[in-house]
Amino acid sequence: MSLSARLSDNTTPKRILSLDGGGIRGAITIGYLEKVEELLKARFSHINDFRLCDYFDLIGGTSTGSIIAGCLALGMTMSQVKEKYLTLGNLIFHEKNKLWDLWQIKKALQARYNDANFNSMLESTFRDDQNQDILLGSPLIRSGLCIIAKRADTNSTWTLNNHPEDPFYQSLEGQNALIPLKQAIRASSAAPTYFIPEVIEVGTNQTAAFVDGGVSSVNNPSFALLMVATMKGYAFRWNTGEFNLFMLSIGTGSNAFKTTVHSVEENWMLSWAMQVPEMLMADASILNQIIMQWISRGKTKKHINLQIGNMEQDMLTKEPLLTYNRYNTDMSEDYLKSLGFHLGNGYKSIADLMEMSNGNNANLLYQIGRAAAEAEVTEEHFPPQFDLK
Repeated sequence: MSLSARLSDNTTPKRILSLDGGGIRGAITIGYLEKVEELLKARFSHINDFRLCDYFDLIGGTSTGSIIAGCLALGMTMSQVKEKYLTLGNLIFHEKNKLWDLWQIKKALQARYNDANFNSMLESTFRDDQNQDILLGSPLIRSGLCIIAKRADTNSTWTLNNHPEDPFYQSLEGQNALIPLKQAIRASSAAPTYFIPEVIEVGTNQTAAFVDGGVSSVNNPSFALLMVATMKGYAFRWNTGEFNLFMLSIGTGSNAFKTTVHSVEENWMLSWAMQVPEMLMADASILNQIIMQWISRGKTKKHINLQIGNMEQDMLTKEPLLTYNRYNTDMSEDYLKSLGFHLGNGYKSIADLMEMSNGNNANLLYQIGRAAAEAEVTEEHFPPQFDLK
């Protein structure tokens, strides 16, 4: 079946992979996906050279999740993705822009990190055998792909996807098919203060300035991907229902925020300016999780808070709209200890592990993700009604 037919086919169950943003903490996602690939590869041993893009019909991501999503949609194995990610993760967050370099002073005031290594990594990863840029509409992309970015000049969230019947795929309104994959992913990952915005030609005589898709309500892109897959304004228009639609969502680690009343009372304007974006992103991620648990059936429902618990008995709609499971490592000292990672005595602190730009943590974060996957990922999380035939 061609990709176009696969994406337009509304008669068979569909599977979606949703990947959160989180900077270098995407290494946690790698650990989970490696385990998922092993499990599915064993289940579908009759398929030669099985890849995750064979199983998931739509793979989408925000920020660091978009990098992994792009690699998987091109048919890379998790071994290949891990090698690229862990090798280059430290390079991306290695060279900072320097204020004392007068030739680069404007760039240094715009962003903390020099994007040369980042751009080089995207350039080498998303080129074909003829050394040409792979476009969003390229036949080399083997599954549905959705890259989420924030268009800063219009304050709108864009879901750049490769469905050939999408209104903005290749028309007068937009030409997403012609956008180089490296640019779409660079746009999704252009976190303000970390990297400068990405400017892309998006249509006839039209350019747009993009920043990180995480600077929106969809750093956890699961609900956005459900919209892309099912709403009439998009081209997929897949059927809803717990036996028709399956989504696996993977986060980049979470930990409970806690401070003191005195600290809040003593906050200065600069303190609030630094804290509010992170607070809003955390709230948006939790709200996405609440919505997804409220409309779905699944085996991994998370405890939200003391008021609503894990919502096991809650269902917003008469019937579930999909089957939904989510993995997201609890980055608490107790849980990490249960996985065999003991903090203290010069070891990494939770705050250090949660820092999105600490490239030195890449290997450790991968190990945490892998250990969490061994503890959490099971066969029953992949219902047989969604098996490949």
